[in-house]
Amino acid sequence: MLAMVASTLMFSATPFLLGPVAEEFEVGRGLAGGISVVQVGVFAIVNLDVPRIVSPSQNLYRVALGAMVASGLLSAWTGSFWLLLVFRAFAGAGAGVLTWLAWADAMRYERSMAAVSSIGPITALVGAPLFAFVAESGVDAIYAVLAVAAVPGLFTRPQYPEGSRPTRKRSRSRSNRVLLFALALMTFSGASLFVYQSVAATEVLGMSATATSFAFSLNAGAGLLGARYSRSNVVPGRWMASIAVGAF
Repeated sequence: MLAMVASTLMFSATPFLLGPVAEEFEVGRGLAGGISVVQVGVFAIVNLDVPRIVSPSQNLYRVALGAMVASGLLSAWTGSFWLLLVFRAFAGAGAGVLTWLAWADAMRYERSMAAVSSIGPITALVGAPLFAFVAESGVDAIYAVLAVAAVPGLFTRPQYPEGSRPTRKRSRSRSNRVLLFALALMTFSGASLFVYQSVAATEVLGMSATATSFAFSLNAGAGLLGARYSRSNVVPGRWMASIAVGAF
């Protein structure tokens, strides 16, 4: 749970980083958005491929958390935008490993799955106003908070089944492939919107950073309700259709 908090905070901070990063490193907001591209890209690659190479373990868990702590401190220290991208790549890798480990552990217990699926929205609910406030102190302050947020997880000792092997088999379920494709499209479409939403809110709509953070919090609150919704759905696709209505 602590590891998921650190991972979610990293993504929650991104929309509030674009402006400060663009100003501090004197780059355009589009180029500043490369931070999100690097973090999410490495996150996805690691999350997909690492489970096929290694097994869940305490050492892997600590290495991933250590990468997030170190990358946060180095990101706060560096004065080079290109080095910042490198450090955020390591952060994305750490978050990818931690997310896999959290779900690998949670899938052994039915109630744990609901808890892990809820921790993301809960963290984002609190994280958005937090980073809207911290962003006023600059880029260094945001990355320092991200580094500190990963530290508590280093003092925990997650237990993983002994003798577990890497998952190298691919699912033969066609429905799983359709679902993965749909999730990929939804994530691809929504990722940039999420990142640049803060820019649109402040520059197009004239909203303050605080008001923008409340919009993100409301989004996370709705996500929390969805994560805790356990009833079986006859037509689950209607929830995806509701996203299109919201976008319109």
